[in-house]
Amino acid sequence: MHPGSAPAGSAQRQQYQRCRRRILPAEAELLHQTARALLDQHGIDEPVPWTPKLPARALHNLVLPGPAPDSVSIAELHRAPLSGTGRRLLRR
Repeated sequence: MHPGSAPAGSAQRQQYQRCRRRILPAEAELLHQTARALLDQHGIDEPVPWTPKLPARALHNLVLPGPAPDSVSIAELHRAPLSGTGRRLLRR
């Protein structure tokens, strides 16, 4: 696992939550512009909020570990990274 993708500790989650609550619209726009410039600089022709484009047939018989994706509510999904419950959701 890359060190930059290691699970966050409690202090890191709290810091992230504070940052999300305090970020101003102008700061969010600057972050977006900076990300766009970084992608452009490296010749990556993808939108900043990237979503993979997969044909429907690629997912037709896909078996995923953990709970069925439909069993996790959107609200739970949004709270998981902030509350540290992501692993609990995966073990259901």
